[in-house]
Amino acid sequence: MPKFRKFSVLLFLAVASLSITVALPDVHGQTLASTASFSGSVSDSTGARVPNAKVTLNNPEKGITRAFTTDTEGNFSFALLPAGTYTLMVEAAGFKTSKQTGITLEVGQSANQSITLTIGSVEQIEVVSTAPLLQVDNANIGAEISQKQVTELPLNLRNVFNFVELNSSVNNLSQRQTISSGGQQGSADQDVSFFNFGGGYFGTTAFLLDGAWDASEGWGGVIYVPSPDNVQEFKVQQNTFSAQYGWSTGNVINVVTKSGGSQLHGDVYDYLRNAALDANNYFNNLNGLSKPISHRNQFGVALGGPVYIPGIYKQRDKTFFFFNYEGHRDHNAGNYAGTVPTPAFRTGDFSALLGPQIGTDALGRPILSGQIYDPFSTRPFGGGFIRDPVPGNNLATYISPLTGASLINSIGQKLINFYPTPLNGALTNNWSAIGLLADYSDEFSGRVDHNFSDKTRLYGRFSHKKEYKDEEATFFGANNPAGPGQRNPNNRWNVAAGVSQVFTPTFTMSINVGGMKWVEGNDVQSNGFKASSLGLPGFIDIYSPQFPIVSLTNYLPQGPVAGAGQGAFPRSAASGSIDFVKVRGAHQLSFGYMAVATDENGGRFHFTPFNFNTLFTAGPDPKAPTSGTGDAAASMLVGVPANGNTGIAISQVSRTWFHGVYLQDDWKATRKLTVNLGLRWEVQRPVTDRYNREASFNYSAVNPISAAVG
Repeated sequence: MPKFRKFSVLLFLAVASLSITVALPDVHGQTLASTASFSGSVSDSTGARVPNAKVTLNNPEKGITRAFTTDTEGNFSFALLPAGTYTLMVEAAGFKTSKQTGITLEVGQSANQSITLTIGSVEQIEVVSTAPLLQVDNANIGAEISQKQVTELPLNLRNVFNFVELNSSVNNLSQRQTISSGGQQGSADQDVSFFNFGGGYFGTTAFLLDGAWDASEGWGGVIYVPSPDNVQEFKVQQNTFSAQYGWSTGNVINVVTKSGGSQLHGDVYDYLRNAALDANNYFNNLNGLSKPISHRNQFGVALGGPVYIPGIYKQRDKTFFFFNYEGHRDHNAGNYAGTVPTPAFRTGDFSALLGPQIGTDALGRPILSGQIYDPFSTRPFGGGFIRDPVPGNNLATYISPLTGASLINSIGQKLINFYPTPLNGALTNNWSAIGLLADYSDEFSGRVDHNFSDKTRLYGRFSHKKEYKDEEATFFGANNPAGPGQRNPNNRWNVAAGVSQVFTPTFTMSINVGGMKWVEGNDVQSNGFKASSLGLPGFIDIYSPQFPIVSLTNYLPQGPVAGAGQGAFPRSAASGSIDFVKVRGAHQLSFGYMAVATDENGGRFHFTPFNFNTLFTAGPDPKAPTSGTGDAAASMLVGVPANGNTGIAISQVSRTWFHGVYLQDDWKATRKLTVNLGLRWEVQRPVTDRYNREASFNYSAVNPISAAVG
């Protein structure tokens, strides 16, 4: 089905958040979501504002020191602050120095603090304080998930996005409905992103990782999910936004990865889940069933600190690193059981199916249970049709009167020979196998932060996760291309870099760039199989390079039954943004631009299915065959499928561009009144294909049949 071209322009003007506050409103930017901001005012004991006070904010762990001189209203403001714990020092002539420690700023937080100075000599007053939890500077609604919550709360599959459901207005039912249908496990970590916010539709959430775009255009889910031990914290923001946020119907999730500090810290961990340690559930005990076999192991190491090379590089407050590795091993036992053709059936001898007489045909011949009929002998008779039975149910010795040759088809003979040998002499339920279904991943992530000075800070990160999940084991054997084996790779790469620059205490800038690639797909056991080796047309080798999907009534199928088509789905996205923050009098302005380019490439090969049933070897009247006659394996051997098809699949190579520009003015109209004014313009460009294969409607084209129809 052709993709519709999309074009949308959003013009957003908002006047919101008439807040009672004593702090200068803080400012956000599109990339500022990955940092924090801190603002406030300085007053004396009577409430009079103190201008020209020196305010210093310091985080020795990150090597950050920022200074600001209060304006005529005693206000100060710091933007682009990495999340962490800070110390605030306030100095003014004629007042005792105030020092506050333990000010914790979280990702995306807009905190403010009112400072009261005491008249006196140069004496230091030290207090321990945290930033207020109440945000009154704007109308943004959100919730922070702290590092303590990320690392200490129980977490299934260690997917940090599960914490989004701590918000009472969020559920993940769409993911369970979509992923869990069709028997799929849904254990890939990015599956946990089908969020419904406040009853809204899933796929409408904007995901940001270190300020860069981290979402798939095709289905709106997150692409790269960092390990919990690689997450500093993240913020869930919904419904009411300032102008800097876009490309969402009201939901933004900002995640920031960890960075190192001036001290070396690390941890080693292992999370184990083993059925041997679990009790059997009630219903298994009730029905006499044993515990399911399962084994899950998630392990890793995290290490961060200063880049310190003895004798070469000794500055512990300049350059920091953080590294994380996490492995995931999940084993589950799979069982595959059913009926396969017996060795006699493979040669065409179906005599074992013959049973007692169950009727008489129109010619007075007996109809036996399990009788095989010659489909090529079908002819009109008495207002209906009639077929001839195969004597003794033995196709190997039967010569068709119509064709003068054996009924056994060469392609059907090759197909039936791919079945494994029965494990017993029964005609039904004669084969079973147990296989290992593995779900493996290895994730590596490294980040470096460098402080060129108190005004310039740079970071870079590279992350890669290699993952696969077995949908079906190689139950027929690893070398049997007719087996159902299928392994689904799910590999992801993510890179990000950014720089923050403080030009003056009242003018700051942030630049962020990021890129990600995600390659998932279906790797079927028979990948590369040539259908021409069966006797099928050679062009199928090119357009359907795998074993055909063969279904037989009452028998196990052949081919990749889980995902059907071999293929890969490369997706990628690149984003870049720049944001500025300017404080001018009672106005704090933020303005910026962000661009995102998303690619949706690849696809599955067209598979080739054949379905065999009992109808073509049943009789004696094919329009109303007698129940208990015919056999699907005999239909295969004769070469008469009920239906089958093949085709050509064209993989898309498409790209979509998103552009967004905003201007935000947080105006402190009075000491107790903040007015937020925002203007945003964004555009989503139409989907384009690299080879210009997208369907479109040409209004000026001439209908080629117009001359014929008038």
